[in-house]
Amino acid sequence: MLPTGPFHSNRVDDLHSEMQFSTVRLSDMPREQWDGLYGQSKRASVFYAWEFLESAARTMGRLQDLRIVTGDLGGSPVLAQPVFVTREDGKTVVRFFKALSADGVAPVGLENATPGMLRLLVRYLVSSFAADNIIVEAASEDFYARLKASLAANAVNVERTKKGTQIPLPESMEAYWSSLKSSRRNEMKRKVRKGGEAGLSFRVISSRECTDPAELCAAFTRLTELHKKRFDSLGRESFFVQDNVQALHQKAIELNQDALVFDFVECVVDSKVVGSVYSVAGKDEYVCMMTGFDPDFESLSVGALTILSSVERAISLGLRHLDLKVGAEPYKNRWSKEKYLVYDLRLSPERGLIRNLLSRVGKMRRRAKSMPMMGKVAL
Repeated sequence: MLPTGPFHSNRVDDLHSEMQFSTVRLSDMPREQWDGLYGQSKRASVFYAWEFLESAARTMGRLQDLRIVTGDLGGSPVLAQPVFVTREDGKTVVRFFKALSADGVAPVGLENATPGMLRLLVRYLVSSFAADNIIVEAASEDFYARLKASLAANAVNVERTKKGTQIPLPESMEAYWSSLKSSRRNEMKRKVRKGGEAGLSFRVISSRECTDPAELCAAFTRLTELHKKRFDSLGRESFFVQDNVQALHQKAIELNQDALVFDFVECVVDSKVVGSVYSVAGKDEYVCMMTGFDPDFESLSVGALTILSSVERAISLGLRHLDLKVGAEPYKNRWSKEKYLVYDLRLSPERGLIRNLLSRVGKMRRRAKSMPMMGKVAL
């Protein structure tokens, strides 16, 4: 009999009583099986596409350790979550998979998950891996809200929150221009006019149209060089140029099989690339992974104009929003006031709570024995 406690109501929903969970290592799962699961989800994060799953696991040197937990209902998969199981400070920890710099972590198929499904998922993780803690870094707002609705209040602990920025996208650039305040619209149109007079032009290097993988790799190298040049001019270091981050994205681009669209929107003047925005298009989002521009052309607003061209590209792909990701960079507020939160969560299984309770009872017994008047009280 499965235990009740902070993760579980006192009954199991009849609708989900036959839900079955299983675990397989990513290295043992055929790619087409995961692509099928990912493809069925309407809102799965780009970071849970196979491209980023495998590239991140390889970059970490932990391909054999990454496990896929799948929930089937009526013989069909409805929920899936990649996890690592580790020993930390003498405790067993289940960590929801998070690629470097990923935001909005949530199970694939979350949009269809009921509270009963999430209770059973967490119950399975606790019972199968004897977990002392379950860690979810950068959980999406939707996932956090659903966990709170599914589990008892003392089971979901928020360790930290971070804020991200996204640009809502209308159906056309004309509608986008109309959505701007007049001051912002006039400012951007002045920049467009000035850039045009200086000979700036824009192009898209995309995995959707590109037939030569080397062309995408070259675009990634140009983006990295421009990004580094910009940060060097500011006297700052950037995580993006670190070897493991570079390897993650390079491998993801190499592994791409059309589940995602990898784009590089480049600003060109006199045949020279002076700005680049690297984005990945997923289900309904255009995730801006990184920007870079030549500081020698800052007076021409190369960075702002390249982001504007990325907005146009995202609209042409029919996406709902452009995600500028988590971070407090001032330029993000100029593009949008629409914010979202991500949460670092620790889920505390009932086995840990029970152990703490027993420990307290033990202390009470020992204290009672040391007190003559209380020694006769049965605890």
